[in-house]
Amino acid sequence: MVFAENNGQKTLDTRCCIGWNVKQSHQSLDLGALAFAIGHPASLRRIGFAMIERFPVETETYGYGRCLDIRPEDVVDHTDGMMLLDGVNAEMSRCSTPQGALRLAVEQLNKAAVLAGHCTVDDPLIDENELPND
Repeated sequence: MVFAENNGQKTLDTRCCIGWNVKQSHQSLDLGALAFAIGHPASLRRIGFAMIERFPVETETYGYGRCLDIRPEDVVDHTDGMMLLDGVNAEMSRCSTPQGALRLAVEQLNKAAVLAGHCTVDDPLIDENELPND
């Protein structure tokens, strides 16, 4: 998760990246865990806010900031092939149902896999046409 601190009026120049592993490379992909990480409001409340609350006092600003799309330079240990998921950001309304959250998770996973060089747009990791209908 990448967020920018704000003072309630404007976004400051500070970007902060916090994150957690959704899976290790040797594990199978659990779409439910992926959907929770990028689409469920509780992932931000329970995990993201808990991390932010442990930052040094001098980094505190009004509120918790806002989410941004992640960039490779935001990740300290970024390596080629690492898949970075943007999360919900402006698409929260798509997560109003489990099927919508799952569909967004698959789209984000496929986008990240293409950008990391693991597949192509024409041959995605997960075929969205095989997902259950809303």
